[in-house]
Amino acid sequence: MDNVVDEWADLKELATNLASTSVPDSNLPLLTSLLHADPVTRASCLLVEFPPRWKRTSGNYSCAEHALVLRGSVILDGEEWSAGHGFVVPPGALRTETFSPDGALVVAWFGGAPRWTSAAIGGESKSGLAWNGDQGATRRDEVDMQGWRWRHVPQPTGQPESGIITYQWPSS
Repeated sequence: MDNVVDEWADLKELATNLASTSVPDSNLPLLTSLLHADPVTRASCLLVEFPPRWKRTSGNYSCAEHALVLRGSVILDGEEWSAGHGFVVPPGALRTETFSPDGALVVAWFGGAPRWTSAAIGGESKSGLAWNGDQGATRRDEVDMQGWRWRHVPQPTGQPESGIITYQWPSS
């Protein structure tokens, strides 16, 4: 059986045609494009644009979230994640506030169906932890941070190239 590798998608091009998406407990909608979804686990990968001054109040997701900031910055509970940096939020971790003062463009993965719970109901986990990609040879997504490209690799043929950040499906 031949290994199949999806073609690179141009994230700059995709960012010109995003759909408005309402988000619970936020002051403005986000702009999004679904890049990949697993029909069984409901895990997903999205290109997300945060408009300037986007803000969300307290709550948590039922699944883990991984994110890579391509442009701008996202402030999560007082810690700023700027272009070129990634973070992971464990499932159930309480986020007291998420804010994007000048807007941001992010590739975000959800480890399952992202069910949001409002207010101060959540675990004790720290909301944002540094993330520099996953290691491993299972199916994965790759993001070229320099070239602003993304692809889903259902059957990897080897290690990703230098400068490529990987998300391993499923990821912990």
